[in-house]
Amino acid sequence: MVRATIGCVYVACAKEDVADAEGLSGWLEQSGFPVWRDWRDLGRSGDAAVYTAAIFDSTTACSAFVLLLSNRSGDLTSVGELTSIVDSMNKPIIAVRLSEHAPVPPFPELARARAWIDLSEARRADELPRLAAELHAARANQPAPAQSAHARPPAQPANAPAFAAPASRPQPWSPPAPPAQTPPAPPPRSNWAPPVQVPQSIWSNRVPGAKPQPLWMRIVFIVLGVTAIIIGLLRIFGA
Repeated sequence: MVRATIGCVYVACAKEDVADAEGLSGWLEQSGFPVWRDWRDLGRSGDAAVYTAAIFDSTTACSAFVLLLSNRSGDLTSVGELTSIVDSMNKPIIAVRLSEHAPVPPFPELARARAWIDLSEARRADELPRLAAELHAARANQPAPAQSAHARPPAQPANAPAFAAPASRPQPWSPPAPPAQTPPAPPPRSNWAPPVQVPQSIWSNRVPGAKPQPLWMRIVFIVLGVTAIIIGLLRIFGA
């Protein structure tokens, strides 16, 4: 079990996209962003309580939640529940499309995503710097934590063939320079991001002046959601 680093980037994906996720995670770590990935860092203790604590710790510590989508993505039920929990914590969500025709799951939280990034092979070299800029801005807005988590030195994956650089783009994996002191404004939604129909009910707890849910109720919802995610992960990855 690996503890999440404060300000880390939480990368989530379906099991079919793990190879691509490892490639992207390696690039992020080379660019100075610590990464936490549940498929690797959760370990295989089999203890649901330990899993629940690790998920809660990592979602609390992260500065941004990166959701990977591709046309190979299978069951995203657990990822959807995790996305809901991250959104309830007001963490920025960045949706990343790994393939040109990746379907968009019907998660209402994606309507509030901070950015949509197109990392299909044809646009990867152009879009990686924009992803880095969004993550820099999200980290700059991360509130100071009450206490730090145990940091882990970033580790470069052994290989990432699915994230090989396009032949026509020399050195597209060079880490980008940090942005200026003033974070760039979020760019407009790219043309490929389809509109998501958001039921009116999901906005009910965000109406100005509405009475917020009690803290204990939010904690109960989070714990229940995290438990459901753990069960889903155990089913998907055979833990």
